Amino acid sequence: MTSRSSRIGVMAEDKIVPGEESFDQENSDDETTDDESDVSEDSSVTGESYDERPFIKTLVANRKMYLIECIGKSVESIEKDMEELEVRRTKVSCPTSLMIMDGHKKLLLDRRERMQKRLEEVKHGLQPVQESLKEDNQTLTDLKIEINTDEKNENLMMEHVDLQCDINSNTGNEEKGQQLRFAS
Repeated sequence: MTSRSSRIGVMAEDKIVPGEESFDQENSDDETTDDESDVSEDSSVTGESYDERPFIKTLVANRKMYLIECIGKSVESIEKDMEELEVRRTKVSCPTSLMIMDGHKKLLLDRRERMQKRLEEVKHGLQPVQESLKEDNQTLTDLKIEINTDEKNENLMMEHVDLQCDINSNTGNEEKGQQLRFAS
């Protein structure tokens, strides 16, 4: 019994349903092509590479600002620890404890120096991103104002209707095209 069931198990594992493997491959190909077409379509519309888009720059700027905030808080906490250490040091007379505290103070000083250096690097890296964003925001705000006016929206709608009427008239549905024009 066991040998028969094991053989059936092996046969079931080895058996390949025709069309099943190709179906999976087709689906995986479709998914990748959809993703690729989305990316290429977006980049062709904007005329910019992916990394140069304003929203990517905004994310980078936000990330750098967040880092500056975090590092700034770390520097503040280190300075606070150093102040507390100085206060405790005045109350201690044991030479060993003083030595430990001096060592701790040196570590804190080194850490603060590293943090401040990193803070300067991040601030320096943020500057060009912010300048680039200012340029983008100028053009983006102009674009938003232009698109948000009612007149612009009406013109866009009429262009769409005219295009639809042209398509219908070319296919022999002139009446349908006229109805669409009057409905708008």
